[in-house]
Amino acid sequence: MGGNPVLRVLGWGDEELTDFLLASRGGQGLAERVSKSHEGRFEVAWEWRSGGEASTLLPLAGDVAADVAVVSFLADALAPGRLDLDGFRDAARQLCVALKEQGVYVLLVNVSTFAPDDAVTSYYGSESDTPSLRAHKVAAAAIDLSYELGISVVDADRLLAELGAGDHVESIGRYSPAACAVLTEEVERILADYGFFEKRPLMVQAGARAR
Repeated sequence: MGGNPVLRVLGWGDEELTDFLLASRGGQGLAERVSKSHEGRFEVAWEWRSGGEASTLLPLAGDVAADVAVVSFLADALAPGRLDLDGFRDAARQLCVALKEQGVYVLLVNVSTFAPDDAVTSYYGSESDTPSLRAHKVAAAAIDLSYELGISVVDADRLLAELGAGDHVESIGRYSPAACAVLTEEVERILADYGFFEKRPLMVQAGARAR
């Protein structure tokens, strides 16, 4: 049921999340936006866990006391070498399922695929993925998981492309204060859509797997 005055949010990631959820680069974080939008009737209680590749986060997915988990897989986009897409998707799926089984709503934050220093035009013969290519793969996997499990995707790639990635992406996962404000607004919008700020049953995160 929505309308609880305290919204417990787990932020699972590092600077790429604190930059916009806590407004560590300036502006309003999620708690400030929620309080202002709803005249102080709601507050956000935070729990933070350091990020990492999906396979390393999975063993830590138990005993989560949160209503919502905002999860970043930036580490998978930045890791060297080729991304094992099947392995990543499987680990991310298990992580999301473990959270959902505890009643936690899952929001996956993807990564802008724009990389200012990436001018690669052909990947033939390459022995490793560029961060931009890995970000594309992570974003594609997030879409698959959203369809299968019903989780939400905070689509940083689309939002920053609309804003102007060339002006607002400093590096993979590092964005301007204006871009961070757009991402914070999107998270608040998604939470409102679910019904967290109204006295009504929450919309269920039910994907194709539940049918």
